[in-house]
Amino acid sequence: MSEAREVGMLVVYSLTHAGKASDINHQLSPSLIDPIVKSNVDKFYKTDLESILQKNNIQTVIVTGYSANGAVLHTATAAAFRGYYVEVPVDGISAANPYAEQYTAWHMLNSPGTRNRAVLTNTAFITLVPSLC
Repeated sequence: MSEAREVGMLVVYSLTHAGKASDINHQLSPSLIDPIVKSNVDKFYKTDLESILQKNNIQTVIVTGYSANGAVLHTATAAAFRGYYVEVPVDGISAANPYAEQYTAWHMLNSPGTRNRAVLTNTAFITLVPSLC
């Protein structure tokens, strides 16, 4: 998180409707300027996530988190449907069981809505570059 912030990368957090920022592990906790959206599995649904991304001229999103077959899958798919390029680092997602993680990876690569806009990666392969904003 500190590396992302050092280069000016936008970091957006998401929670369920009942979630609180204090629920996030302190090592990953949001800074005072990091936006937080609250929704069910699709974090674009009834939130200002899309306007946050547009305002910051974002074209590629990196989607991580728990649960792979919930928020990760549905938010990444919604991003692809909206024309964003999507990167899903497989070491940055988790679920209650390995099959859910495997299915999410398969779906991102094979679903008609995501297969041409999404890539699977590993956090070690993501290069953070200074923001142009």
